[in-house]
This record gives sequence, structure tokens and C-alpha cells, in this order.
Amino acid sequence: HRFAAARWQTGVTGCPQLEEALVSFDCRISQVVSVGTHDILFCAIEAIHRHATPYGLVWFDRSYHALMRPAC
Repeated sequence: HRFAAARWQTGVTGCPQLEEALVSFDCRISQVVSVGTHDILFCAIEAIHRHATPYGLVWFDRSYHALMRPAC
């Protein structure tokens, strides 16, 4: 399993959260809407966990790009 070596913590809803994730939203599903072959989940956020690391990555134009936190 590709996530077996990762460190996990349990969120307030009991769901697993990746410890090193820059941000984790711990949610309860309030509604599911099926559209074609997809489901859209509407969720109520119970808790947000934010990692202390000050930067992140985005996927844009077929590659990853670093996002740096502004100095102010």
C-alpha cells in the first residue's frame, strides 16, 4: 500500500488524517448529489488542522510549482 509508511493521526470525526499534510479538513458529509458518473459531496467542516510548514505546492501547466507564504 503506497500510504503504509506515512504517519497518520485521528481527526475529531474519527477519520484518518495524514500528519504531514499542509492542511486537513475534518468533515461530516451532509449531502451527496449524483451527477452523471460523479458524486458531489457537500460537507460540514468540523475541524481544520494546519501544518506549521510555511509553503505548499500546486499543480499547474503540467508541473508542480512552490507556493511561498508572504513575509507579512
